[in-house]
Amino acid sequence: MADNPKVRAMYEALPFPARDPVKENPGSLPLSRTDILAKVNHHGFGGRRDLTRDFRVLVAGGGTGDSAIFLAAQLRDTDAEIVCLDLSANSLELARRRAALRGLEDRVRWVHGSLLDAPRLGLGRFDYVSCLGVLHHLPDPEAGLRALAEVLDDDGAMGLMVYGRYGRTDIYAMQDLMRLVDPGEADLPTQLADLKACMRALPPAHLLMRGRSREQLEAQLADDANLADTFLHAQDRAYTVPELHRFVEQAGLAIVNFTNFARTLRLEYEPESYLGGQALAARLAARTPKERHGIGELLHGHMYVHGFYAARPGRTPASFLDPDMVPFFLSVAGEEAARQLAERRVATVKLSSQLRLELAPSPAGLACLARIDGARPLSDIWSEVAGALALAVDDVAAAAAADLDRFNALNWVALRHRALPAPPMLAWPFRGDAAALVPVA
Repeated sequence: MADNPKVRAMYEALPFPARDPVKENPGSLPLSRTDILAKVNHHGFGGRRDLTRDFRVLVAGGGTGDSAIFLAAQLRDTDAEIVCLDLSANSLELARRRAALRGLEDRVRWVHGSLLDAPRLGLGRFDYVSCLGVLHHLPDPEAGLRALAEVLDDDGAMGLMVYGRYGRTDIYAMQDLMRLVDPGEADLPTQLADLKACMRALPPAHLLMRGRSREQLEAQLADDANLADTFLHAQDRAYTVPELHRFVEQAGLAIVNFTNFARTLRLEYEPESYLGGQALAARLAARTPKERHGIGELLHGHMYVHGFYAARPGRTPASFLDPDMVPFFLSVAGEEAARQLAERRVATVKLSSQLRLELAPSPAGLACLARIDGARPLSDIWSEVAGALALAVDDVAAAAAADLDRFNALNWVALRHRALPAPPMLAWPFRGDAAALVPVA
């Protein structure tokens, strides 16, 4: 199946996302939250993959290089091989220049081509495939995912992002409008000029203006590449959660766990996040994960993307009940949350849905969080806490598991097996989470 020539032409004219190597600080790095390797290992490999040895990565639809550069930085001192594949020659050239600024150009193999052809390009098979915001723009997304599954190692994992249907209702209203305004118009600058004129004319009650200020709208209008990608795309497919599961399963894969590409968190796919201790929440807890996630999506109401990890069926994330796992903080935000909880025992987080969740870990959970140092396995932490609280080790493990898993769902804590070296970490602190800790007065 051939790619749409209109799509290719758009990305040649407007490489996406818009990046300017001249204005970038060579000491900075783009942050691709899905590609944080500690998260990839936790969810995609059960915390048991040594990412420092014989690790092959495919960035499928790498665009202007955010994911490829971020992965290359994390794997800089390993023997990993990273391949960045993209349809747009101009996007690849920008990605190369951005990588060169950071001394990472030679850590990536740059391949100009379509991910639909990945099995026929002689690239080999990969341990991890990152494909973020690409499949939904293919003429046949199902064929695209099958092509990626074909080059995925049997024990490999994928980090994926596709559009969410309910959260893009306002965007599709604008796409419909522009098809009526410019039927058959081929000139991209004309389309962009007409789009900007229409967006500036929108009344306050328009779907697109709900939750957006005029200042936010003007900021969006300043990014031509994003405007074209969002509102003028020739191909655009979005998914509900049930559709997403079917999409992944047709490629012989299964969703391991949701994660955040933008701000939506795994917790926001769970009905109990909205319904709290209500009787309905208890009833829904007995439903299958697929059913719960579909209900959570509709309770949220505005999920515009779905970020998730996928693998062959049967893969499970690392377990907070496994004594051989080492817990560690993913970011400074996790450490800050643990510190606040140690002082106050209760904290509040604000999610993308503006929902506020209270964190009130059990005494065992609080004690375990306070002992996370990135070196000791859960077995040692449980034993120390059991002695301090005069509890059985099994009781500590059972009580703390749910609390630690919630920290993981907030992108604050992850696990690795005790036999593995610490995962490749960046030399600078980053806030890789999407939840905001609400200050306590």
